[in-house]
Amino acid sequence: MRHVIDWFYAQDGRCARCASRIHIEVDHIEGKDSYVKAGRDPSEADRLDNLQLLCRRCNVVKRASHRLGGLSFATAQAALMWILLVERPPTREAFRELCRAHGLTMASIRFDEAWAMAVWLTKADLFP
Repeated sequence: MRHVIDWFYAQDGRCARCASRIHIEVDHIEGKDSYVKAGRDPSEADRLDNLQLLCRRCNVVKRASHRLGGLSFATAQAALMWILLVERPPTREAFRELCRAHGLTMASIRFDEAWAMAVWLTKADLFP
């Protein structure tokens, strides 16, 4: 771990793709999934020469499963509320589908947390 920390602090603190300094994350250049697909041990991906700094947006965009990711700089929480209050989906499932269509790929618990706002607003006669 000491080597990783030394590597991290030796970097310039910019995203390798867009040069942003906001929401910087350590990323595998060649992902562990490609190691698995090639029949190699995925722990081999954890080498310093296979790491780079990416901003959260660029890190999300590079994943095939997140093809719509990075279309907005809004936080996930803001996007969830925008979809809820502007699109006004009638059901939790419709809400989840809209979120996925807008490129939101977080865990289902995040949809449940956001959908709770619809439930609370419905109780107050403010939704839909």
